[in-house]
Amino acid sequence: MASLRKSEIFYCLLMMITSYGLAGEAATSRLHYGTVLGYVTDAEDKIPLRDVNIFFAKTTLGDASDEKGYFEIKRIPTGTYTLIAKMIGYRPLVVHNVRIGTGAVRRLNIQLNKQAVALDSVQISASRLKKLLQREISNVGHEIISPRMAVQQPGVLDDAYRSMRSLPGVASRNDLNTQLYIRGGSPDQNLILYDGIEILTPSRLFVVMGGGMSLVNPDVIESIDLAPGGFDVEYGNKMSALVNLNSRNGRTDRLSVRSSASLITARTVIEGPIFNNGSSWLLAGRRSFYDVLANSVNSENYIFPFFFDIHSKLNLKFGPDQNATVFYSHLGEGARLYDVEGENLDLLNKGAGNIFGVKFTSVVNPNVFANLTMGYYDDKNSVKIYDTFNYNFNALLNYHVRRTSARSEIEYYPAKWLMLKTGVQFSFNKTDLLWSLDWRNYVNLPDYINFNEKYFSNGVYWKAKFRYQNWFEIIAGLRYDYSTLFNVLDTSPRVKARVGLLPNLNLFASMGKYSQFPDIMTVIGRGEPLDITRNIHSLRPEYAIHTMGGLAWQIADRFEAKFELYHKKLQDILIGEEENFFVPENIGSGFAEGVELSVKRIRLENEKFGFWINYGYSSSRYRRPGDLSWRFFDYDQRHRCSVGSEIQFYKFWTLSAEYHYGTGFPYTPISAMRRSINGNSPYLEGWDVLKDEKNSGRYPDYHRLDLRFAYRIHQNGKGVSAYLDLINVFNHRNVYLYEWDYYSGEGSSGSAKRSVIYMLPFIPSFGVNINL
Repeated sequence: MASLRKSEIFYCLLMMITSYGLAGEAATSRLHYGTVLGYVTDAEDKIPLRDVNIFFAKTTLGDASDEKGYFEIKRIPTGTYTLIAKMIGYRPLVVHNVRIGTGAVRRLNIQLNKQAVALDSVQISASRLKKLLQREISNVGHEIISPRMAVQQPGVLDDAYRSMRSLPGVASRNDLNTQLYIRGGSPDQNLILYDGIEILTPSRLFVVMGGGMSLVNPDVIESIDLAPGGFDVEYGNKMSALVNLNSRNGRTDRLSVRSSASLITARTVIEGPIFNNGSSWLLAGRRSFYDVLANSVNSENYIFPFFFDIHSKLNLKFGPDQNATVFYSHLGEGARLYDVEGENLDLLNKGAGNIFGVKFTSVVNPNVFANLTMGYYDDKNSVKIYDTFNYNFNALLNYHVRRTSARSEIEYYPAKWLMLKTGVQFSFNKTDLLWSLDWRNYVNLPDYINFNEKYFSNGVYWKAKFRYQNWFEIIAGLRYDYSTLFNVLDTSPRVKARVGLLPNLNLFASMGKYSQFPDIMTVIGRGEPLDITRNIHSLRPEYAIHTMGGLAWQIADRFEAKFELYHKKLQDILIGEEENFFVPENIGSGFAEGVELSVKRIRLENEKFGFWINYGYSSSRYRRPGDLSWRFFDYDQRHRCSVGSEIQFYKFWTLSAEYHYGTGFPYTPISAMRRSINGNSPYLEGWDVLKDEKNSGRYPDYHRLDLRFAYRIHQNGKGVSAYLDLINVFNHRNVYLYEWDYYSGEGSSGSAKRSVIYMLPFIPSFGVNINL
C-alpha cells in the first residue's frame, strides 16, 4: 500500500508538471508570436553541435539542436527576452534583449567556445566526440578514446567494453573474458555504474566463462567514462578505478529501426521521438548467436553458454530546464553442458539481472543545478557441477544481490571562477551467497561459505573547484562513507590540480584516499574465494592512497600525446595469514606503480587515416607482516603495448589493424616431488610437492594481431555496413595457465607433468548492420 501511495504521488506530480506546460501553451496560443531559428557550431573548428539546450530565461520555451546543429523555437509571444545556450564542455552563451515581433522570424547563428570539463571523467562519446575529444586534456588520470574504436575496433567481438583493453593502464588476464585489471587493481575494486546505478560486474556468463561478454550493447551505449585512478569524491567505496556506462537517449527526429547480426550476437534497436519537444524512447534487444549455431549440431539437451539482454529508456523533457529519464534493463544467461572435457562432469547454469532507474535533472537558476537518481538493481546466478560417476560429489555456487539506492546532488556557481558541489547517497543491500564444495579429489578451495546479510551503505561529500583564467584550476573534496555491516565511518580527502604551461600543454597532478568495504565480490571476484563470513564484524575497509601526475600535449586537432606516472599505496589489504588460508584479515600491504605513454590521432568518418600507440610499464606487489620480500599479485604485468591504425583505402572501405603485446603474468612453478613420511601433498599420500617462491615464474609473452575489413554506405542516417574480423591472425598460442598432474615414483622422487591451457586461436568473424 505504501508503494502504491508513492506511485500515485509521483503520477500526480508528473500530471501537474505536464498540465502546467499545456496551460502555458494554451495561454500563449492566444497571443501574437514569432519564431527563432538557426544553427549552433563550435567557435573554433566550426563543427555543428548536437544536443545544445537553447532557451529563453524564465520561460518554458526552448529547443535542443539536432545533429546538424539546427534549432527552432516556435510560438514565442511578442516581447523582449534573454536567450541562453548551454552544453556541457562549453561556456554558456547569454544573449540579452532578443526582441520578438508579431510574425517575426529571427535567425541566429550561435557559436560556443569550449570550456575544459577539467578533472571530470574521460568520455567515449559517440555523439559528441568531435567537440570534446581534444578538449578533455586537463583530466587527471583519464583516457579518451574514439567511440568508433569502442564498437568497431578489431578483435573486440561486438563488445564495446573490451575496447578499454587497449589503454596503457588496463590489463586483461584472459582473451575469453571481460574482467579488467586497472592500474594494479583487481576487477572487484572497480566501481561500475550503469546510468548512475552501481552494479556488481558488467560481465555476463561471469561464473561459467569468467565474463565472456559484457552487458554493454553497442547499439545502446552513449559513453563509457573511464577514470583509471584519482576519480572525484562523488564516487566512493572502491579503491581502484571508475567505469561509468551511460546509455543513450532515443532519436528525437524520426522513427528508426536498426538490426545487425554476426557470429557472436544478433541485435535490434527501435527508437523515436514523442511529444515533439525533444522527448524520446528507445527499446533494444540482443542475444548471443554463437550458441544457436553450436546447439544445432549437438543433442537437444546440450545447451552452450548463452546470454541475452533487453534495454529500454524513456527521456522526458519538461522545458529547457527540467528533464526526467526512466530506464530498465533485463539480463539473462544460462548453460547446460554434459560430460565437460570428457571428465564425467555435468554443468548447469542459470542467471538473471535487472537494472531500473529514474533520474531527474533541473536547472534551478543559471547558477544552480540539481539532480536526483533513484534505482534498483538485482543480480542472481546459480551454477551446479555434478560428478556423473558419483553424484555425491558436486560443487554449488548460488548468489542473489539486491540493492536499492538513491543519490542527490546540488551544484552551485557563485562566481565564474568557483564551483561548489555537495551530495548525499544511500543504498540498502541484501546479499545471499551459498558456496558448497564436495569433490572427488582434493581441491584447494573452501568447502562451505554462507553469506547472508542486510545492511545500509551511506555516503556524503563536498567538493570545491577554483579556476583562474584558463591556465590554473584546483579541486578539493572530502567524502564520508559509512556501512552498518561493519559499523565504520571512513573519511576520504582528495585534491587535484592543473596548470597550463602552454596553450596546448597541461601539467596535472592528483592525490587522494580511496577505501572499500568488503562485499560479495570480495568473496568471489578475486580469483580465489575469501571467506569473510568467519570474522566479518572485525574487518575494516581496505584503502589505497593514489598519487599521480603527468603531461598532456594537444599537438593538433584530434592529435594528442600524454605521459603519466602513478603510485598507489595499498593498506589494510584483506589476505590470509598464510598462503591457501581463505579467512582474510586486514593485515596485508602493497603498492601499484607505473609509467604510461600514449600518442593518438583519431580519424573522423570523412578522413583517411588515424592511429594510436599505447605503452604501459607497471608493478603491483603485496606482502604479509613479517615477509622479507614483496610478492607479485597474480595479475601483475610488467609491460604492455598496443599499436593500431585505421585507414580508409577506398570510398566505402576501411582497414583496421591492432597489435597487442604483453609480458607474461606470474605463476608459482613446481620444482620437484619428494617422498616423505609426513608428506604435504594432498594429491599423493606420502609425497611432498616442492614449489618455488610464490609467483616467481612468468608465463610466456603475449602476442596478438587483429584485422578488420569494413564496408559502410550511409546517407541521412540510413544504410548498410558489414565487416570481417580476423582475430589472432598469426594463430599465436598465448598461454592462459599451466595445470599440473602429479605422479609417484619407485624411488625417493616423483614427477609433476605440466599441461597448457591456451587463449583464443585464430578466429574469423563477420557481421552485417542495417539502419532504416
